[in-house]
Amino acid sequence: MGKFALLVGVSEYKHLEEKQQLPNAARDLEAMRNVLEPAELGGFEVACLNNPDKSTLEIAIYNLFTNRQKEDVVLFYFSGHGMRDKQFNLYFGLSATQQDQKAVVIPPTATDARYLHQQIGNSRSERQVIILDCCFSGAFAKGLIAKGEQAKLDIKPDELGGKGRAILTSSTSTQYSFAHEDSELSIYTHYLVEGIRTGAADLDSDGMISADELYRYTEEKIHQESPAMSPKFYPVQGGYRITVSNAPQGNALVQYRKAVLEMVREDHEDIDFIAGEFDVINRATLDEYQLSWGVEETEAAAIETEVMKPYRLRQEKLKKFEVIVTKATQKKADLRERDVKKLRRFQESLGLRDEDVAQWIPAEIKQVTQAATSKAPKRETEERPKSFTEELGNGVKLDMVLIPKGRFMMGMSDDEIEKLVKKYKWDGFRREAPQHRVDITQAFYMGKYQVTQGQWQAVMGDNPSEFQNGDDYPVEQVSWDDCHEFLEKLNPQTGKSFRLPSEAEWEYACRAGTTTQYYFGDDAEQLGKYAWFADNSGDKNIDSSEIWRTDSGNYGKRILGNNCRTHPVGQKKPNQFELFDMHGNVWEWCEDDFEDNYKTPRTQKSFVGSGDQKVLRGGAWAFDPERCRSAIRDFNSRGVRPDVIGFRVVVTPQ
Repeated sequence: MGKFALLVGVSEYKHLEEKQQLPNAARDLEAMRNVLEPAELGGFEVACLNNPDKSTLEIAIYNLFTNRQKEDVVLFYFSGHGMRDKQFNLYFGLSATQQDQKAVVIPPTATDARYLHQQIGNSRSERQVIILDCCFSGAFAKGLIAKGEQAKLDIKPDELGGKGRAILTSSTSTQYSFAHEDSELSIYTHYLVEGIRTGAADLDSDGMISADELYRYTEEKIHQESPAMSPKFYPVQGGYRITVSNAPQGNALVQYRKAVLEMVREDHEDIDFIAGEFDVINRATLDEYQLSWGVEETEAAAIETEVMKPYRLRQEKLKKFEVIVTKATQKKADLRERDVKKLRRFQESLGLRDEDVAQWIPAEIKQVTQAATSKAPKRETEERPKSFTEELGNGVKLDMVLIPKGRFMMGMSDDEIEKLVKKYKWDGFRREAPQHRVDITQAFYMGKYQVTQGQWQAVMGDNPSEFQNGDDYPVEQVSWDDCHEFLEKLNPQTGKSFRLPSEAEWEYACRAGTTTQYYFGDDAEQLGKYAWFADNSGDKNIDSSEIWRTDSGNYGKRILGNNCRTHPVGQKKPNQFELFDMHGNVWEWCEDDFEDNYKTPRTQKSFVGSGDQKVLRGGAWAFDPERCRSAIRDFNSRGVRPDVIGFRVVVTPQ
């Protein structure tokens, strides 16, 4: 078994203007080498190419993937210009690469990303990591078909992590990447390197940094600094668990860094990032940590500065924007449509979204913006369609509905929980506490229905379900890992980034603005109009709550004895967001790791590490009304395939 890495940086472009040169790329290359090569970190045998010509690069790619063994880990990294042809296929820009007058790449002068696809597919290595720090890098995943993906790999945890592929990209298929204002590295590579070098990307503190942990750490940091930039992650099969690097454990500096990270993450509204000052309580807490863990004052200060850096840079960008808006609006008579366009361009150069700068936009600018955009094509950031349909082939469709931004109270109150615990003598209800507010800051699309057997068949080519009674029945007997395989095939086909919902997104979408036990109210007697559950999913109507309360030992036998089962999706009444079967039919996997309470408050982002237990929401055909409520939480191991578990997908608009 070996670990092999090819790192490529292209900083000089003969046919591009001075402002389009990328001096950071050469430094990116060296920084990645410094964390991937040392035995105590990445442990890779590293080859570096700085400004290679096309032939040299393609031979190096060929050699990287050829003659590898199954257990080898192979990593390819590219920092430079990503370019596209007329069909929007991705090319890696090289020093001699040329473009036409419309900035479309001239193909013979660049390396086609499909050549890399080909070498990846031909390699025997079962652990492949691709990291692309370039514009349009998300396009790399489109059309990439996994080698032997019809067969399921035997994925077992070991020192190398999972088997498969992990594709990490700095941007979407349509997006430019951003430079880093306060570093010699690109923003994406800066946080990749930081996560490995400091061990901060070891989210579950197991001493290893997996591909998904590295992505999640980097994505969070970039979102803090430049929220308009959208790094992407495309794992194939078990690729999300491939170990990229070791991480130090038991180190006081690592321990202190993680404490600061958690504090900043939870209390960022109370911190002055420009001045670099914590509030009094957090400052006192950190001082105690520093003393008890033996962290030198200079070391602590350096860690705090580094952790707060993305927040500080974002605040500085917002301040810049505020100053420019103020100057631009001092003379209202001078405000023109072209001024608004200039402001928009300045906003985009800072990597800020519309919602980030909304507080700085006075009414007169908003009016001009509306007038200007009414004459121009709609931008991606403007009003989105309330739904869309994805064609999966052979007439199979995936219907998605828009879930707007908002806030809600997640979980249930202590009083309501204790009533349920007392009545049913089951402590599992306490998983729903403490109740807390969650802000859904970004709109997203969610599947109108649970993923059906027909949709699964269209994407995966098989049907694992126990109840194979029609294409419109929900797919079940799919594990959390199986769902990720489905997404790994779906995303390259569609060019989108479908995913599992976070637990917070799921409950927000289920509630659809309600605060009651169910999305229609508190009366469980009405549940049959909205859900398939144990009372109505079998041959006869039964009282499953009473069975559970008085005869729990025979609950399963009595439910199965009534021939309870799944039913076609969409037959019951939807909620206010037009989502069907959010209560019952099948439990739905969420992306999150399971914890038995909300002591760590949830956000829109998934609560994840690399844990085995994953969250389930919504209840199922075999469960009583109390376990089909909006707030109900359950869990199971990521690899199990019961006939009560399915899923639905979400996608964040770009």
